[in-house]
Amino acid sequence: MTDTNSAAKVNKMVSMLLSSEKPLEVRANLLLGILQSGDPAMLAIAKGLLGKMESAAPAAELDELKSRLQQALAELEQGGVRPSTFIGKADGELPGPKPRAQVVTPDGQLRFPFLREGVKLDDLCPGMTAYLDAKGAVILGYSQMIPKVGPQAQFVRQLPGTEQIEVSVRDEVVTLYASSAILDAVSDGELKRGDKVLICPQRQFAFHKIPADTDRHHRFVDRNHLPNVHPGRDIGNPHPCLGWLCHRTRVLLFRDDLRQRFAQRPRVSLLMTGPTGSGKTLTIKAFLTMFAQMLRERTGLEDMESRVIRVKMSEHLSEWLGRSDKNFDQLFDDIQALASEQIETATGERIQLPVTVIFEEVEGIARRRSDGDHDGASGAMDRILGTLLQRLDDPLDEMSKLSLILISTSNKPEMIDSAMQRRLGAKVACFKRLDRDGLAAVLSKKIKPDYPFAACNGTPQERLREQLIDEVVAALFSPANEPSPLVELTLRDGQKIERYSRDFLTGALIEQALTDAIDQLISYAEKSGRDDVGLDGGTLTDCLQRQIEVLAENIVPFNAGDYVDVPEHTQVAHVRRIPRTGGRLSQLVATGA
Repeated sequence: MTDTNSAAKVNKMVSMLLSSEKPLEVRANLLLGILQSGDPAMLAIAKGLLGKMESAAPAAELDELKSRLQQALAELEQGGVRPSTFIGKADGELPGPKPRAQVVTPDGQLRFPFLREGVKLDDLCPGMTAYLDAKGAVILGYSQMIPKVGPQAQFVRQLPGTEQIEVSVRDEVVTLYASSAILDAVSDGELKRGDKVLICPQRQFAFHKIPADTDRHHRFVDRNHLPNVHPGRDIGNPHPCLGWLCHRTRVLLFRDDLRQRFAQRPRVSLLMTGPTGSGKTLTIKAFLTMFAQMLRERTGLEDMESRVIRVKMSEHLSEWLGRSDKNFDQLFDDIQALASEQIETATGERIQLPVTVIFEEVEGIARRRSDGDHDGASGAMDRILGTLLQRLDDPLDEMSKLSLILISTSNKPEMIDSAMQRRLGAKVACFKRLDRDGLAAVLSKKIKPDYPFAACNGTPQERLREQLIDEVVAALFSPANEPSPLVELTLRDGQKIERYSRDFLTGALIEQALTDAIDQLISYAEKSGRDDVGLDGGTLTDCLQRQIEVLAENIVPFNAGDYVDVPEHTQVAHVRRIPRTGGRLSQLVATGA
């Protein structure tokens, strides 16, 4: 740039900046834009303006322009204003001007600046943003603004006699400074143990209480139609665990004084194990029916929101790394929120009620932890398991104070992590396949007295029903009718064991066979036009045998335990299917590694 061009440019800019025809704000912003451009020539021009402005502008405008120019030049040379978070008055006798404040900058450094004239210490509150000069030595001004975004933690307590609090971050208890908003919430009782707070780890500060999402727990509440299953009517041989479960629940609802007298934890946990179809799900349905009845009895309310949460893998597993374990963490937040809320009874009493949490096929989420690398699917499942373990044994001890009924089911309990099994299985109920008495009991419940039965010489209906049940039981268990085995299992140690039709029996299998038999009778009656057809033992036994043979066809070494009982701690090496006289089954051989 030549001297002539420079002088012309300076004169043009001076005229523009000092022209009263343009608003002062426009000229000031133009000046700041020149300074921020970083062009050395522009900086030189800006510095030269100070000497020329005195005779070219009104005094008031001149002072404003000079002030902004001087501030902009100082920031360019020394650095801009620096934000910090106000902690409180600095303790101790520090040299230099007084009073001094204690602040923390975003990088976590503590500073003890003095206050610019016009800034009063009494106007500052913990958590406020204090603006420092470039060197961090002076508080130039302040703002009521408090950070509104950042990581979250769980509030534990306020340290007695201080303005610090303890929070839990990833199961580690950390001490932080607290903003005035946090301290006021603690003082007013609005911030309680376990509530979430917004924090900044670098500044070691807690800023806000995070409002509870009052609708969050509705996401996981099971709103399916309430089952109507009664043990005496619908379950042939109810497992003793059902009575235990109902008794423990009644204590939680009606005799909490007894529980507290013995310092018993307000948690009921039951792990149901056993093969598919052995009655675990039916038992849960029966308990839920009775649980709803007990809740109505305790509250006097007929229309209550469901207090059942069913944990479904499809709702919690995600393809994104870390999302699945966060989903389970949110699940437990919802469980805690639902169990913590107070319900007003018909008499005006406000109480907390138990929440039933159901983990079906829990081995899917509580599988034994991998020993080696934690990458990939096994590592993701390990993280999920870690989240479950941490929340079931809450480090803040909040979850342990809430009334929870944890019911888990598993077809393969040997696959469940031992730590998880201890938390879920204070009581373990093993459901087995049906024996002779069990078969008779299930048949007596499933075969209704008002079913039409095949007539036999004027025999009464009830007697026909009894004969039908006896006939089916005898066909499978009577020594006189001892059938040939269906399969022969060879264990890895060379031992051979045989399994018969009776070794496959479950309640679900009986129900399927009965449905098949009734379908056949209805089809025959419709095609023949006869209305005198009825259920008989031979038809039901034949349908049951066909169901069993289908299962036998599916047996291979690795899944044999899913269909018949296998000695514990053994493995099946070979499966041989044994043909029946009459040839319904063909002989197949399955060999496993």
